[in-house]
Amino acid sequence: MSLKNFIIDSPFYDFFGKRSFGQSGEDVIVATEIGNIKKGFYVDVGAFHPKQFSNTYLFYKRGWEGIVVEPNQDLCRLYETMRPRDICLNVGVGKREAVADYIMMDNPAANTFSEKEALKSVEKAGRKILKRRPVAILPLSKILYKNVPKGTEIDLMSVDTEGMDYEDLESNDWEKYRPKIVISEDMKFDVKNWKKSKVMVLLDEKGYDLLAMTPYSLIFKRHD
Repeated sequence: MSLKNFIIDSPFYDFFGKRSFGQSGEDVIVATEIGNIKKGFYVDVGAFHPKQFSNTYLFYKRGWEGIVVEPNQDLCRLYETMRPRDICLNVGVGKREAVADYIMMDNPAANTFSEKEALKSVEKAGRKILKRRPVAILPLSKILYKNVPKGTEIDLMSVDTEGMDYEDLESNDWEKYRPKIVISEDMKFDVKNWKKSKVMVLLDEKGYDLLAMTPYSLIFKRHD
């Protein structure tokens, strides 16, 4: 284990003056908007590490709990020890039930189900493909139906799936599951040509307003 990973995985990581655990402060933006909810519920798709680059860990520390979806088995095991209140599902998300190759890179943050994104990561970032592992795929609607406690409102949904974000959001049942806040990765978003963003168009149609944007993510708020 590297020194960096040892620090991140240890309890001391929380005490290094960190106010945000998200990649670009997404969690702080949401916390400012949503207020001091002590027992909220989140869904974190493509959750990655329990702390590093996490849009939900700040809320876990405040007493929240939820569902994390993470195809990397090793990271799912970390959730069991570091965030025991959460349910970690070792699956992927897609339009229909299937089995797909999970492409694992030398930088786990770049793991993806998208062949296109994996090759782009190799060409532009110099990363390497280590292996491919078959992983079960389920629609988001089915994951939520099976795992969200009856009568529980989703306060926050975060989706970060390396090029598959639109497909994953599209697989939700937006009539039944309507989170108050949605964070979605969309690194190609252009505010002047927002209609080119499938994520933006989809959530606009589903009754969400763009609340904020970071270099990596779009943050939406449901309008009731």
